[in-house]
Amino acid sequence: MNVSPARRLALEILRQIEKGARASSALANLRADKPVDRRLATELVMGVLRNYRLLDYLIERFSTKKVDKFDAEVRLALRLGTYQLFCLDKVPEAAAVNESVNLTKLHCKSAAGLVNAILRKLSENKTHLAKDIIKLAPPIKYSHPDWLYERWQRFWGKEAEAIAAANNQTPQVTFRFNLLHPEVEQAMKTLEGLYEPGRLLSSACRLLPDAQRELLDSFVSKGACYIQDEASQFVAELVDARPGQTVLDLCAAPGGKTTLLAARMCNVGRLIACESDRSRFEILAAAVRRMQAKVELYCCDATAELPFEGIFFDRILVDAPCSGTGTLARNPDIRLHLRPEKLSELSSIQYKILCNAASRLAAGGRLIYATCSLEPEENEHVVEAFLASHKHLKLLTLQPDTGKALIRLWPHKDSTSGFFVAVFEIS
Repeated sequence: MNVSPARRLALEILRQIEKGARASSALANLRADKPVDRRLATELVMGVLRNYRLLDYLIERFSTKKVDKFDAEVRLALRLGTYQLFCLDKVPEAAAVNESVNLTKLHCKSAAGLVNAILRKLSENKTHLAKDIIKLAPPIKYSHPDWLYERWQRFWGKEAEAIAAANNQTPQVTFRFNLLHPEVEQAMKTLEGLYEPGRLLSSACRLLPDAQRELLDSFVSKGACYIQDEASQFVAELVDARPGQTVLDLCAAPGGKTTLLAARMCNVGRLIACESDRSRFEILAAAVRRMQAKVELYCCDATAELPFEGIFFDRILVDAPCSGTGTLARNPDIRLHLRPEKLSELSSIQYKILCNAASRLAAGGRLIYATCSLEPEENEHVVEAFLASHKHLKLLTLQPDTGKALIRLWPHKDSTSGFFVAVFEIS
């Protein structure tokens, strides 16, 4: 059957994600013979995940049953075809239909006629349907769970729709140069003119849309560059790690902030990084090796007593496990799996980790708490509870011009992932 490798890979990865795999892990393990196939497969996977509710709405306009009642492969073939019809201008409509029909035949030949009929009707009515999309309720138009969007409306009012819309944009590729790597000067020379400085940090690099991604990827694979959201880099910079200090990074995988801390310390001093999950620990270890960072690695649970008796740290970073609702543009699969009851569970974990970290803070040191969540339960509420039980600590003013001690970064305002940051010091 004549099906493009990219579309075949995209369906396989989407099926893995439906079974519980993380999109980031599945795409990281994607094996394609040609870069163009890898790029298209990634675009298809991320596009379907960002638009799943909208795609289902469109499909059900011409289907006699709900999309979730179809066999998995049929459902995904329909979503892939519909996404290409409505969201990818460079894909001819005939190709979008025919490829999805052939993809269906690989898995469920009897459903090929149905898929063909639905996609052709969508193609024929595309102009009319595009007008209908504009009038849809935001949770469907931007494919967010109702409960999450309603929360944002309560907390952020009219900005909820702007946040949801920003989450459906493809984020600009952001990276940094690894100053610890011997080939960093060559990387800077080769990539000159292919990026622009970040909006928050001049050291953050935003790859220009027409730049050759393959050039960047070659230096990323060597360790001379690291792809990292600008907000994530911003958090690591707030740690203010310096050469000669003793620094602890809890919940450190996948290693972006850890290796940036090592670079700011010039590999001088003592940097310890912890991760509890074994598979993520291996990812962290690989990043540390590739980036030539001097880091002591521990696979340990940060909610339990930390294995650092007698060691006190000048800087401690708690980049806490969280819901990730600030990263829905980069991690759209979170929309499929997150449930509201998870927020209280996470806030309890975050509080425990923060308390354990505080027990190892040296006099004059700083404790940095960060999440990539937009939810108050994981941010302000955790900070309030922590300060109530740790009277010897106070918040550091992070924005002297406004007197604000807490920082929020927003997808729709800052063109980054959404992050929350608080910095504590001994009063």
